[in-house]
Amino acid sequence: MMLPGRRGAAARPEEQRRAMAIVRPDSTGRPAPARVAGIAVLAVVTLMAGACKRTAERDAANELAAIGKAMNATDRAPAANAAEAPPAPDVAEAARALPAIDGYVPRQMVALGDGRVALIGTIEKKDAAHVETGWLSVHYLDRSGSGYKVAGAWPQQAAGNGFGSAPSSWRVSDRLSDNPTVVTEAGYGNQGSFCTWFALTELAPGAPVTSKVVLSGYDDSGFQEDPAKATMLTGIMTNIVKGQSFDVVFNGKRHFTDHYVRQGGKWVLQGPESGLRECLG
Repeated sequence: MMLPGRRGAAARPEEQRRAMAIVRPDSTGRPAPARVAGIAVLAVVTLMAGACKRTAERDAANELAAIGKAMNATDRAPAANAAEAPPAPDVAEAARALPAIDGYVPRQMVALGDGRVALIGTIEKKDAAHVETGWLSVHYLDRSGSGYKVAGAWPQQAAGNGFGSAPSSWRVSDRLSDNPTVVTEAGYGNQGSFCTWFALTELAPGAPVTSKVVLSGYDDSGFQEDPAKATMLTGIMTNIVKGQSFDVVFNGKRHFTDHYVRQGGKWVLQGPESGLRECLG
């Protein structure tokens, strides 16, 4: 069970980064010398075919990564190391309007218009159990004199990782809708198998709206004793039509695409289920 609310152990951030890898290096062990020339030739041909396949997969992965970087080029940073960055002075000032929240750190402020801002923060829980997650929080603040007053609070808007950790990374994007959208990356694992996903939280004027999680990766190499049997898949968001649709293109052991459209103010997967069947139950 890999999704939030189901049984399983949540992955640490470093485990998620490993789970997003597409191609792993081969073993450094060398095969024993062949006793028959025909067998040796067959082995060489097999190795060359495997190498060509791995090269093609790496090339495709690099192309998809370039698409993902292009998508994020105009996003409002912070990017992957957002959880480590200290809050800017204006962010710290806005955070003074909030009540005390255990484990809370203000991270970024996003203007919503008419004097309203969204304050994005992270919440981490010390000494948490493996299955307990941290959170990405959202507060709406209005200008009040020289400071701010709280207009709305959603401290547990998007789930993070296990052991009480905040999401692995997040960024604010203007590419998906007319309202800024927080793209939050996280993951979950159990017994050497890991699923990753991202949550889309649109900062709508009245309240943030979070769609159902979008699956983005799978890695069971920690479970498989034979590396050849491992399944590693990663997805990149692309083909974005603002306010209408986007694709998540998967590369790795299989190649497929999940298509999402905007319905009722949320992003909805088209079709009965994701092609990332390993993370469905």
